[in-house]
Amino acid sequence: CIIFVLFYALLAVHGVKEPISTAQSAKAFLKPAIGAAALAGLVAGKQILNGPSFTEDVTLSGKNIVITGANTGLGKATAMKLASLGGNVILLCKTASRGNAAADEIRSTTGNPNVQSIQMDLSDLSSVSKVSQRLHQDFNHIDVLVNNAGVMALPSRTVTQDNFEAHIGINHLGHFALTG
Repeated sequence: CIIFVLFYALLAVHGVKEPISTAQSAKAFLKPAIGAAALAGLVAGKQILNGPSFTEDVTLSGKNIVITGANTGLGKATAMKLASLGGNVILLCKTASRGNAAADEIRSTTGNPNVQSIQMDLSDLSSVSKVSQRLHQDFNHIDVLVNNAGVMALPSRTVTQDNFEAHIGINHLGHFALTG
């Protein structure tokens, strides 16, 4: 019934005043029908691609969350969100001043006082080992570890403190040592 109403509404919009043949009515209906189908497909596709809505109240209170490279970019955004959910967030950053500034900003933005920064250089395995030992001493467990820090497309061949190629040393071996 709705299709017939839409059909006759489309005919009225196009100014058809006299009876038309079936072939003419099909042509008159075809373009708007294709457009409507495409629009419906886009709307349905958007709903599917957006995925389900998450509406539960989540708290990370009491959870220890360690994030490497958390002073900028995705690491900082991750730290901000997890801190807003009440987690005890530890930022592992190469530069102490940048890490402390990020921790201060996250604390002030989220109102979560349980955000701290520890200096760690993933290109130096002794630094990674010291931080790993400190984390074991300061926290009885780590609930979430986000290995986020990394380098990409360095302009020239660079090596780590331990003489590994920088991409491998920082992006892989440093995180592997921290996780182990």
